[in-house]
Amino acid sequence: MVANAGLAGGKTVLAPADMPWQITRDIFQINLLGAIATFTPFLRPMLQRGRGQLVAISSLSADIGIAPAAAYCASKAGLTQYMQALDQDLRPRGVPVTLIHPGFVRTPAIDDLQTAMPMMFELDDALDIIERAITGKRRLTRFPWILGLLYRLVWMLPGAVRDPMIRLALSAASKSGK
Repeated sequence: MVANAGLAGGKTVLAPADMPWQITRDIFQINLLGAIATFTPFLRPMLQRGRGQLVAISSLSADIGIAPAAAYCASKAGLTQYMQALDQDLRPRGVPVTLIHPGFVRTPAIDDLQTAMPMMFELDDALDIIERAITGKRRLTRFPWILGLLYRLVWMLPGAVRDPMIRLALSAASKSGK
């Protein structure tokens, strides 16, 4: 069972104070609660059979909160935590959980996104990586690895250093038109 629904794109990238509640709610409803609702009816039957697999498409954005995408980042972080907890419980009982953290993938969902999208993956390349993760029953697959590493390193910095760096990067990306 694969949960790959997600609300992303231009209308989901606003400063938190400018984000209408309805959009924030929809992001969480689809990105987090929609995935959980997708998996829930399959958990007991998979456990009774002692086999199956759950796959969730989360995001590298789960690693670090970025103000213009606060709700998106938080919804993906919640999904990541939920899936990791499921894996702790289900994998030893024959039902592995695979979590995918892609960076930017060229799909219609991001056509109207007016922000920097470094290391963009073409859809077919992303699908190859995802297929290998699923067939290998990997716990976590992150791509591109260098962007994932960068996100993790930035997250480990003290907030007094990290937050100005993020604001500067967002400002530079905005001025360059990316």
